[in-house]
Amino acid sequence: MKIKTTRKYFAIFIISLFLAGTTQIGLSISGNNTELVPQTTETRTSFDPFMEGWTCRKQITIDHTKVAGDLTDFPVLISITDASLQTKAQMNGDDILFMDGIGIAQQLNHEIETYDSSSGKLVVWVNLPSLASTTDKIFYMYYGNPESNSQQNQEATWNSNYLAVWHLNNNPTGLILDSSTNKNNGDPQGGMTASDLVDGKTGLCLDFDGVDDYISFEEFTDTQDMGSCIAWVQTTMDDIGAVWTETRFDSLKPYIVCGKYYDDVLWFARDVYGLDSNFQGRTPIGMNDGQWHQVVWVSNGEENGNMFFFDGEPISLTWQDSQDPNGIWFNDQDTDTHSIAAFGRYDLDYPWSGFLDEIRLMNIPTSAEVVATEYANQNNPSSFYNIGPEEEIPLKTTIMFGKISNISSIGDFTRFDAVKLRFIQFSPLSFNTYTSNERILVSNDYLGIFTQKMILVIGQAYN
Repeated sequence: MKIKTTRKYFAIFIISLFLAGTTQIGLSISGNNTELVPQTTETRTSFDPFMEGWTCRKQITIDHTKVAGDLTDFPVLISITDASLQTKAQMNGDDILFMDGIGIAQQLNHEIETYDSSSGKLVVWVNLPSLASTTDKIFYMYYGNPESNSQQNQEATWNSNYLAVWHLNNNPTGLILDSSTNKNNGDPQGGMTASDLVDGKTGLCLDFDGVDDYISFEEFTDTQDMGSCIAWVQTTMDDIGAVWTETRFDSLKPYIVCGKYYDDVLWFARDVYGLDSNFQGRTPIGMNDGQWHQVVWVSNGEENGNMFFFDGEPISLTWQDSQDPNGIWFNDQDTDTHSIAAFGRYDLDYPWSGFLDEIRLMNIPTSAEVVATEYANQNNPSSFYNIGPEEEIPLKTTIMFGKISNISSIGDFTRFDAVKLRFIQFSPLSFNTYTSNERILVSNDYLGIFTQKMILVIGQAYN
């Protein structure tokens, strides 16, 4: 009651001054001109979400000690179960967005892999334009806007270096979708069912039966002379199992394969007809221990060598007959089909038994710094970053009087643009004038008078 009475006296005082024409009250007034770019759905727009209907945010801080080098265009995995999202975000997660700062800031491209509104579980990939190994990276997650359309920009989350990004989170009775701009979608084979979609390493994944389950793709890498293949795998199989292959459907050769050999051996091989063309690289590494592992195969280009990584660390393979593949990749054989989890040819070979998740193909050789950072992020997301407490719109008790325009209703707030507006704000006390269409929010429980051109109120405001 005391607060309401105080606010009422303030309002009466200002109204009296206004009606008396006392617009100069003997206080030092400072200008504040801020450019406003309203929200759009274009890639990486600049705006203040609190001014566009969002009501909550959380700060996300990436631990720089988990970043192996200075990186660009890094798709970071955020995997959380958050009670605030459960109660305040839209049921489909459309209003979840990410910004690179507070106030007017740049929107960050993101793709939601999984969102469960019943629990607040969110698995999302956010493209960070830069990531440093010497300073923590801070960005923000906003939510709580029931009127928002989808804020995802799936394709822009993955830059043009990605030939394909398969989260393997689709029901395998339909297409297996590629999140990159290339749309290299796959067709499930072997009678896979909805029960083969299970919990995986980063979100959902696919369970392959080791008999006839696999995914087939049309040829799309025959011009690639360098690149990377990245996959998360889990198996207990002792036999040979293929993770990624390309071959000819009607012939045993040529082929290239990334997968596991017998027992626990990591395997990379390429073979075409001819004695000098067979390259078989292997190393015992623990592939079949029933745990999740990340495997990465890299070509630096012909005559520039290959690199191999296991759980974020570089490893060496032993090559059959002391041969050296020296950068071989997809363009040096005549193939017409690609497959995940088997040799997808007329005589199906080496089907994978176990789980596969988050398989990507790139048209560039990824770096050791990227591999190490991706492994740290995806293997243990919660240790890679910290998520701060919820912040709501930072309102201040404010007395406002003057000329305004563009009044609109935004949820529990009234929004307008200043034409020539005087402010008295408290905590701390400040006096300001706004004349450059600065956008203002006022909570709808204000006291005072609004017209289409004038305002004279006391209330809780954000600007």
